[in-house]
Amino acid sequence: MVKFFYVLWTSTVFLLFSEGACGQTAGVVGTIKDEGNVAIELANVILLRLPDSTEAGVTLSDSLGVYKFEKVVPGKYTLAVLQIGFKKAMTSAFEVGDSTIVSLDVIMKSEYKESGVVMVRGQRPIVRQEADKMVVS
Repeated sequence: MVKFFYVLWTSTVFLLFSEGACGQTAGVVGTIKDEGNVAIELANVILLRLPDSTEAGVTLSDSLGVYKFEKVVPGKYTLAVLQIGFKKAMTSAFEVGDSTIVSLDVIMKSEYKESGVVMVRGQRPIVRQEADKMVVS
């Protein structure tokens, strides 16, 4: 009889704690794309907690441009997205509540700059070393 109550008690405790852990599903997900709706791979996505913009998490977008933050503490946040060749993107403030998934897609604008003429010049070395001697040109 004691064993039955022990099993019942441990099962109840396990279910209560596992339900609490499963309830912690707050997160932020979305995609990073360019102006042509093409996914941007390996973009740095930074989750910033407001009002002081402290870093709450950092991740990279995958090959489909998808990013994901899991187990986000409820509060007010913004996203900063950085990638070489694109202007820094910032989202407006959003609220993450208990057990909510916030979906935010970000469009990044290209920062392509046309450079002028690039000229590469070189000179032959004055001193050249061969296997058995040094040659001065």
